[in-house]
Amino acid sequence: VLDVLDWAAMEAPLGERTGALMAAVRSNQTAAAIEERINDLCDCESALKPAQNEALLGDWDLVWSSPGSDYSRLRSKLDKVPVAVESCSSQHLTASQSATVVQLAGVVTITINATIEPDLKDASGRRTLVGPPYTFNLRLGPADVPLPFPSEFGQERTCVEQLFLNHHLRVSRVGAYGERTTAGSIFVHRRRQEGCPLMKSL
Repeated sequence: VLDVLDWAAMEAPLGERTGALMAAVRSNQTAAAIEERINDLCDCESALKPAQNEALLGDWDLVWSSPGSDYSRLRSKLDKVPVAVESCSSQHLTASQSATVVQLAGVVTITINATIEPDLKDASGRRTLVGPPYTFNLRLGPADVPLPFPSEFGQERTCVEQLFLNHHLRVSRVGAYGERTTAGSIFVHRRRQEGCPLMKSL
């Protein structure tokens, strides 16, 4: 499991700035403070053309998302219910498919599948284009419940900019999407470590 000592072992200033970001997330600092740490990190050298780089592929656990993101808004609603509900989110990315998984209370699993490809018109090589088509699946315990994806989003394509990428960490920002309610949302993902539960040991 990666911890702050692992981050500090990276070449400066990358290790220092990654450690500062993870510390800000662990201590639940404000969104403004965390985004400031993200901006510092994004000044460091990232993978070349991250949207086209093999380092983008694999399993990623969400460690933080900005307040306007769908996941943060869901988490905010869950925090208001009288019983504590644990949740976590992850992504599995291949060269052509994206699967976003949200788990609730260890019983409910929501999976959104979509196509993904680099935006070859983007000279920076940072933009990925996500969907359509989309598929939406709900699992209640052992039972799978396929559901239609909301029609207002069914044909919309998401532009996601990869702000920072290396083997361990990915920072991305959402562009236009549907009614653009999530445009500008920022996500910090950490690569899944074998045997490491979601959202544990930042």
